[in-house]
Amino acid sequence: MITRSQMSRALRRYRLTGPSDAVPIVAALACGPSADSTGVDLVIVDRRGRLMALVNLVDADEAQVPELASIVAEGVPRPRWGLLVVSRRPEVPDDIPELELAWEEACTAARRHRLVLLDWIVVAAGRFAFSVAEFTPSRPAWSMGLDAAGRTAGSFRR
Repeated sequence: MITRSQMSRALRRYRLTGPSDAVPIVAALACGPSADSTGVDLVIVDRRGRLMALVNLVDADEAQVPELASIVAEGVPRPRWGLLVVSRRPEVPDDIPELELAWEEACTAARRHRLVLLDWIVVAAGRFAFSVAEFTPSRPAWSMGLDAAGRTAGSFRR
């Protein structure tokens, strides 16, 4: 089994430039050591999409995502860094209105500090995944201003 530190080292060379780049990261988090537990993972990238930190919060609850986004936003060294939220739950939810509200609150908190909230992916039952942001007025912010080679063509855009 791969450890968190091994995964973190491998992902350091990885660039997160769009939703398709998030698939391997979400899959690794869904299959990792904490896959059977409920928790929240935060993937922090710089404005060029390079992985800066992977934070695994095993005891965190999805309701805490706005607060976590605010804490990350206050702590990033430069504006316009990106945050991908991945949460795990044991069952597939029927409806997600509380998550949609939490996403909107997290977007508001992130915008205050110029952090770009890229997306919030929920992995349910270890094999189903969906984007919370797809169902809200504040859409996923994958338009990062990067070209195909990962060079900055601008900066994160909202």
